Amino acid sequence: MSQLKISVEGSNSLVVMVVVVVVVVDVVLKLITSYKLRTP
Repeated sequence: MSQLKISVEGSNSLVVMVVVVVVVVDVVLKLITSYKLRTP
């Protein structure tokens, strides 16, 4: 039972990491596009 709990916590942290990476990439892409639009 404890092993199952550990694996669930590990998968949860993995999901959180993936979400954070996706959000960071989205923000960076928005910054890059806005910067490119600003510069002629």
